[in-house]
Amino acid sequence: MPKLVNPFIHAGRVQGRIEGLEIGREEGLEIGREEGLEKGRLEGTRQFALHLMHRKFPSIPKTAATLLRRLDEPQLLAFGEALITLDSPSACLARLRQARR
Repeated sequence: MPKLVNPFIHAGRVQGRIEGLEIGREEGLEIGREEGLEKGRLEGTRQFALHLMHRKFPSIPKTAATLLRRLDEPQLLAFGEALITLDSPSACLARLRQARR
C-alpha cells in the first residue's frame, strides 16, 4: 500500500533542501573568495619583497629567491623590515635562512 504524504510537509522539505543548497553554495563562494584574496596578498607581498631584495642586492645568488618564496606572510614582513638594515648579500642570505626557523 502506498504511503500517504502530506503535500505541505513534502513541499517544505523540498524548499528546505533548495534553500540549504543555496546557502551552502554562497558560503562556499565566500570561503573561496577569502582564500583567493589571502593567497593573492601573500603572493603580492612575496613579489614585492623579492623585487626590493634584487634592487638592493642585484648580485644576490638565486638561492635567496628560493628561500624567500618559502616564507609565510609574518616571516616575509619581518624579512622586509630587516632588509632595510642589511648591508650585504651574505647578510641577506643569512637573514633568509634564519627566517625559516
